[in-house]
Amino acid sequence: MIYLSVIVPIYNSEKYLKRCVDSIVNQELKEIEIILVNDGSTDSSGSICDEYAKIDDRIKVIHKENEGKLMARYSGVKEAQCEYITFVDSDDWIEANCYNLFVKQMNAHIDMIAYGKKVDTEKSGITLPKFTYSEGLYNSNCIRDVIYKNMLWDNQNYQSGISHSLCDKIFKSSLLKKSYNIINEKKYVNMGEDAMILFPIFQWINSLYISHESPLHHQINKIPVYMSDAGYFRNLYKWREYLIANTKGIAGVEKQIDYMYMYMVNLKKECYGDYTHNDEYIFPFQKELCGKKIIIYGAGRVGCTYINQIRRSEYCDVVAWVDKNYEKYSGREIKNPKEIMELQFDYIVVAIESRDIQKDVIEWFQKIGIKKDKIIN
Repeated sequence: MIYLSVIVPIYNSEKYLKRCVDSIVNQELKEIEIILVNDGSTDSSGSICDEYAKIDDRIKVIHKENEGKLMARYSGVKEAQCEYITFVDSDDWIEANCYNLFVKQMNAHIDMIAYGKKVDTEKSGITLPKFTYSEGLYNSNCIRDVIYKNMLWDNQNYQSGISHSLCDKIFKSSLLKKSYNIINEKKYVNMGEDAMILFPIFQWINSLYISHESPLHHQINKIPVYMSDAGYFRNLYKWREYLIANTKGIAGVEKQIDYMYMYMVNLKKECYGDYTHNDEYIFPFQKELCGKKIIIYGAGRVGCTYINQIRRSEYCDVVAWVDKNYEKYSGREIKNPKEIMELQFDYIVVAIESRDIQKDVIEWFQKIGIKKDKIIN
């Protein structure tokens, strides 16, 4: 039984392509269909694809004129013959057990499987993203009550609840094809196409499995080309309008789309060197906190930003996240500040924007016996 169609969109990827295809060919799960879509490459990518097809009969190659990743993937989706479909970008690679991890879920006919990825950069090595949702199976009620709330944008944590990528998902073929058939008229979309395909599907699924495994390695080489496109804001508006029009079955999603839209507007600043990772507040990395046990005080925008920066960098160990208004953050990891006296820590970082409130918080910590040199703001 062939479980899975693996689609690889390819454009001028000769530098990484063999690493990518080898990782798919050598999967522990052998019952896969591999579709390589050469999207009008002008380097040796097309001939590399043909070489692989000669030695592995699971591989099918599609050569087409260049139309962009959206249409390259769609060409593969239309040819896919399996019950499930997934994607690997041509500069990424997957660990040998990637698809074997999810045979049980595919046999159970789960509508969508989502897992993690390790992010590789040519300069800075690997970071392991953290997960918003607990690992496990979500039925239709849980999808509605838990996933819908912040899947596209979690404003408290200033990030997406569900990765927008299609490459860290495995989809029921029928659902993925339905979404691609809707977007077909937008064939020249060149930004945000993953989200435009992914999030409408959440209206139609009755089961979702979330895994905390991270068998995908995603390569980041540079700022995406679309970021410097003169039509960036026009395309971003079209992206917003498309998602709003095609996710009407998801309660509360329009607000998430608008917050994501504002995030993407600000992200444009990165092209001018004015914005680092879209963080408005920068954790005090200049302090000697590397590897230290710290407590973050503040559950607002500054605190959330600090937490996300630490989780991305694994720079230090957060032993507690506290706020005097901890009770209003039900369902999150925020604790009562009074609990810190029972913890072992090196420093407290006060993540508050207001200088006056910072002062009050520092004075309170000193009153309960925390030395001033252990408090950083």
